[in-house]
Amino acid sequence: STVLALRENGEILATMRLELLEEMDMVERKMECRWVFESVCFPVMILSKAATRSGHQGRGLNAVLRHAALKLAASWGARQLIGTFTAGSPRENSMKAMGYRFYTNEEGWYKADYQAKAPVIVAVLDLETDLERASAECRRIAGAELEKFPWQGPVPERKLVTVVK
Repeated sequence: STVLALRENGEILATMRLELLEEMDMVERKMECRWVFESVCFPVMILSKAATRSGHQGRGLNAVLRHAALKLAASWGARQLIGTFTAGSPRENSMKAMGYRFYTNEEGWYKADYQAKAPVIVAVLDLETDLERASAECRRIAGAELEKFPWQGPVPERKLVTVVK
């Protein structure tokens, strides 16, 4: 996987993990549920493990990272973005504005070390139809933060997440 980190004065303020997949069994493993939603168009990119440091929420930092992820997804040939969140999450409205479609994961999260306290939502964004819409919404949310945190360093190579057999 690829992990994006947003840094300020050497301190990590926000992160997001990107995983490019081409196999349905990997999608189901990563999403922790059977895929009973819409058709998947491979390759897909899963965005996960997004976190923003306490005291920095609400600044649009997740949108800065999502904007970078959208650019990488397009350059890596991803056809859809997939992610999960719990219902009522602050990002739900912005993801709706980006064009994501939502489905309820009836199985929920079931790992011993984390469980959902609200319904788990699976979100799917079609990059062929909604890439520009999603990018524009990220730019709107991020505002000046997008200019404050320009991309630095090399662009990550396209890597597929697979199971070694």
